[in-house]
Amino acid sequence: MECARTILTVLSLLSFLTAPMDGCGMVSVQVKNAQLERARDMSIREKNAQLKRARDKLLKDPGDKQALSLILNMLKHDDDTVARANAATTLGGLGAGIGVSIKDTAVPALIEALEKDDMAVKDAAARALRLYGPLAKGAIPVLRRSLVPSDGSVAWHSADALGAMGPIAYEAVPDLVKVIKERQSEFLDDRPHICEFATKALGEIGPLAKEAIPELVPLLTHENPYLRIYVAVAIIRIDPANQQSLKMLESLLKDQNVDIRRNTLWTLKDSGREAGPAKYIVKASLRDRDAAVRTAASQLLYILNRH
Repeated sequence: MECARTILTVLSLLSFLTAPMDGCGMVSVQVKNAQLERARDMSIREKNAQLKRARDKLLKDPGDKQALSLILNMLKHDDDTVARANAATTLGGLGAGIGVSIKDTAVPALIEALEKDDMAVKDAAARALRLYGPLAKGAIPVLRRSLVPSDGSVAWHSADALGAMGPIAYEAVPDLVKVIKERQSEFLDDRPHICEFATKALGEIGPLAKEAIPELVPLLTHENPYLRIYVAVAIIRIDPANQQSLKMLESLLKDQNVDIRRNTLWTLKDSGREAGPAKYIVKASLRDRDAAVRTAASQLLYILNRH
């Protein structure tokens, strides 16, 4: 008898949970939404597992057309934004290793995603294109267009991708200069900003970005010291003999704010051997009172002394 009452109680509870409530169906809707969310999570996990298997196959055999097709189909046709973004990210990871082998199909697919998909997928596509570097030359036009609107991560990563292409992205110099001029007054701290990414991109393009120098030099006195760092380093990458930028770097490495001194050296270090003109300035930082500054200076000088 007790067992029968327990069974009836459980059945009543199940009936309550699956039945509409008070005309709004609140409990029913919540249960169904939770079920849908679980199903979606399971679907994403399975798709991620498929992407991982396809990636591993391609790393072993870059000519595996079936594995590449799975990733491309998910990027182009999946109805889930997360799946498409993850597919773009997977293609980006492959670009760093086997980009030469898959660029003819991967780069056009990423270009299409950057141009036509929603913001999350655009962001992932721009990040992915960066990892193809000069192999993504065909993406330059859409990356230039993606610099606007310039107040979000799609623009930031598009500038980053242009910089990763180096000199072949020289045609984007006017676009990069334009967004810096338009947005520099808003760049007031060290948080991510289009001015940081665009300025670094100009430095990576190098001497072919010389037309940007007249626009960059006035920014050496900008109120934001972080922008002064990025501009000074970019200028010496474009024009190694520029004395104004070298004097600014010397001033930044003597700044009372240790974060400014650290970031100056880290930004120079990112430039590798192109930071050579600042070598004599960096040596003084070996005696800095901050251990992190001394370490960064030592690491940078090691890089420069090897060349």
